[in-house]
Amino acid sequence: MSPKLAPSVKLNNGKKMPIHGLGTWKSKPGEVTQAVKDAIACGYRHLDCALVYGNEAEVGVAIKAKIEDGTVKREDLFITSKLWNTFHSKSLVVPTLKESLTNLGLDYLDLYLIHWPMGYKENAELFPKDDKGKFLFTDVDYLDTWSGMEDAVAQGLTKSIGVSNYNSEQIQRTLDNCKIKPVTNQEGGEKFPTNADGTTAFSDVDYIEAWQGLEDALSQGLVHSIGVSNFNKDQIERVLSSGNIVPVTNQIECHPYLNQKKLIDWCRTKNIYITAYSPLGSPDRPWAKPEDPLLLEEPKLVAIAEKYKRTPAQIAIRYQVQRDVIVIPKSVTKSRIESNLQVFDFKLSSEDMKTIDSFDCNGRALHLDWVKEHKYWPFNTEF
Repeated sequence: MSPKLAPSVKLNNGKKMPIHGLGTWKSKPGEVTQAVKDAIACGYRHLDCALVYGNEAEVGVAIKAKIEDGTVKREDLFITSKLWNTFHSKSLVVPTLKESLTNLGLDYLDLYLIHWPMGYKENAELFPKDDKGKFLFTDVDYLDTWSGMEDAVAQGLTKSIGVSNYNSEQIQRTLDNCKIKPVTNQEGGEKFPTNADGTTAFSDVDYIEAWQGLEDALSQGLVHSIGVSNFNKDQIERVLSSGNIVPVTNQIECHPYLNQKKLIDWCRTKNIYITAYSPLGSPDRPWAKPEDPLLLEEPKLVAIAEKYKRTPAQIAIRYQVQRDVIVIPKSVTKSRIESNLQVFDFKLSSEDMKTIDSFDCNGRALHLDWVKEHKYWPFNTEF
């Protein structure tokens, strides 16, 4: 029996995008491959990824497995990735997109987004050079380095060790000579560059330049649709006035504590879909405080869930679907992955929708206050 699939919405470029997908932010290497396999098996066809999540290669393993076992074809899947903040220069956009394609094992993306409007310092790593500007190398074999990593495990200084930016031959050589296998191969450079005082290092690159790079990637056939993420109204207006292509979506934090009604309504006037990330309130965010309210324990939401004989998570997801908002809940637990998709066989009453609307308290979980001094920090306007 074929699984029941989520319906799709029609984007402003005529492409179709499933209204429901699997989020992969905070899904750990070692967990995400099985989660994606389970999701595809039970009917998910929309996967939301990003270079900075550090798990695209593991997602790619799952995609490859489900294509090879005949569950899906590539064209059945809608796969999104995002351009990270350290790659906003136009010249870096296509190479960075290709890095995600390599990680995911794909020839093209269905959707590529500018992850945030803020640019971080590019080429931030410190590399030793000689007086002619050439890099200074050492003759140390990376196997010697790996042996030192294994010593660190033995001394209890770290629980797990892995590699970064290794190719398949280098990984195989490590496997042939190691006592402990790498748990991950993380690709990409410094994603969170810092100044000497520990603050985030910014760049002056305008996100309009990044948008031009996305348009180039679209013209090269590397991606079928392009959009933005975490942009406010004014920032989208600049993209619309400066670019040649209208973003198909603005992916933003959106849940009953932050229902984003004004931004949703405004984007609709521009024929831009909203994609809701953290639709369950992101209770597992690393900086959550014990006293922070938990959306899924909200008494009125729990009561509505009991009324419909559903879980609070299913009600929060259905709330977005019923608003015609694309929604990408994250889970690595098979039962929850399956449950989160079972939201298309019931409908919330208008009264219950209004009740959930009333939860809004501007309860932003992903505020990024630590970079609020950036000129493109998006949360300094009404919406």
